[in-house]
Amino acid sequence: MTTLSSAADVLRCYSDERRDLTVTQVSRLLEMPKSNASRLLRAMAACGLLETVGASKRYRPGLAVHEAGRQYRLTSAFAMQLDQTAARVSEKLGGAVSAVSVVERDGPFVVCVAERGEDGPIQRPAGPRGVATSVAPGQALLARLGDDALRAMFARPWAGFTPLADAAFADAARSVAQARRRGYASLQDGDGRAEIAVALGDPSLRKDAALCVVAREGASATDIARALHEICAALAATLRDAQFGAFNAE
Repeated sequence: MTTLSSAADVLRCYSDERRDLTVTQVSRLLEMPKSNASRLLRAMAACGLLETVGASKRYRPGLAVHEAGRQYRLTSAFAMQLDQTAARVSEKLGGAVSAVSVVERDGPFVVCVAERGEDGPIQRPAGPRGVATSVAPGQALLARLGDDALRAMFARPWAGFTPLADAAFADAARSVAQARRRGYASLQDGDGRAEIAVALGDPSLRKDAALCVVAREGASATDIARALHEICAALAATLRDAQFGAFNAE
């Protein structure tokens, strides 16, 4: 493992639940000796990737990381197209949904990179970071993988993620297969609301993202899914996304 890949693994350890990290946490999450973890964190802090939290021995992402993320969102053509599509979704479905978000995948995790409220513009960063199988945009994004690639990804170790056992993988694979057949993913969020997502990608960049909405109470999830898919299909056609699936309400 190179120092660069180790540094990337450290950055992947951060989440809404872990906004800062200690040497002990990094050592445990990445299964490396504490001495190695300590040297790595100090080196990352020295070059601006991390910074210490006050006088403590805790580390959080540094200015260089935040600025790189901001510049990526501002300059990426794909990101701008997604923002524009999210705005169209909000305009068309505003009365039926409470929020529109843009979600990207990093291995077995997903992170919300932009969110549009009922009246407000796209805001960055939105968060949070979570396990892809547990949310609709994650399932929609995983549906773009083949079965072998899906199994291989969840079988390998990732920082902050425990490989899925056979039974858990089988459940996840069924949800992903359903999303692949439908052309969208849908499930209930923690508050019992319907969360609906459609994934698409830019083949030239080899990058995928999902547009996700949360349906208001009483709104038809199927009608929302159809409208969301139709809007995303227009962008997918522009991007020549051959993986974009047809809509099937089943």
